[in-house]
Amino acid sequence: MRQILWGMLKKMVIADNCATYVNQVFDTYQTQSGSTLLLGAIFFSFQMYADFSGYSDMAIGVSKLLGFRITKNFDYPFFAQNIAEYWRKWHISLTSWLTDYVFMPLNVKWRDWGKWGMILAIIVNFVICGLWHGANWTFIVWGFYHGLLFVPLILSGAMFKKNKLNTYKWGFPKLKVLFNILLTFSLITLGNIIFRANNLGEAFEYLKGMANMRLFSFSILTNGLALLLISIPLFLVVEWLQKNKEHGLTKMPSNLVLRWLIYVLICVIIYRFGVFNYSQFIYFQF
Repeated sequence: MRQILWGMLKKMVIADNCATYVNQVFDTYQTQSGSTLLLGAIFFSFQMYADFSGYSDMAIGVSKLLGFRITKNFDYPFFAQNIAEYWRKWHISLTSWLTDYVFMPLNVKWRDWGKWGMILAIIVNFVICGLWHGANWTFIVWGFYHGLLFVPLILSGAMFKKNKLNTYKWGFPKLKVLFNILLTFSLITLGNIIFRANNLGEAFEYLKGMANMRLFSFSILTNGLALLLISIPLFLVVEWLQKNKEHGLTKMPSNLVLRWLIYVLICVIIYRFGVFNYSQFIYFQF
């Protein structure tokens, strides 16, 4: 029940409020400031994650109630320190399938080409991953883009290296870790603009508009924006504290009263700030 509740919070409060803002930005991107476009792209990354991982949490929670154990599909991917680690943590079921049935056979076939054979295999793997999402050039280019991000890791031999989330004694990530996380998130967010756009022309126009940066010049100011600017950092703090657990509500206070106060507070937040009109899960279209 805790995992279902956490999934509902992610979907109804984070993802669906992000969707409201993101749709406004992408529908009117030609008239928006660079700062607004940047914020819209960031919110879309959070929308995708909270929507799909929220759905996965709810599905896993319901399955547990029925006595079934479903494989974990997300492992806090926004704390990844490079693109390879990100894909080991994002949509794990799809990534595992592609690794076993696309990347590994191609890597073995082209092993005589050394690292360049591995690079070709990973690019083909992600182009196919893009096509899995739909027969659109945006998905193909998005897959190709992700494949290219692996090239520095393969050439440096760091593709399979596991990075530790080193922290200071009070729990904050060390500067190098924080830099790697922010860099990885930035690269993912740039790719997500291509994923979200209706066509390549729109994607490139959006990216071009972001270059016209006027800092803190936001064209779309709504109550939903204030909610997201508060809720997303709090959401990330909870996930960071639970990063070694199964989901955001795995470890709860032992005090019964405090624990139930948290449950009630989450229910109130969902009721007060959740989006209750019909909102389809993003990945239902794929």
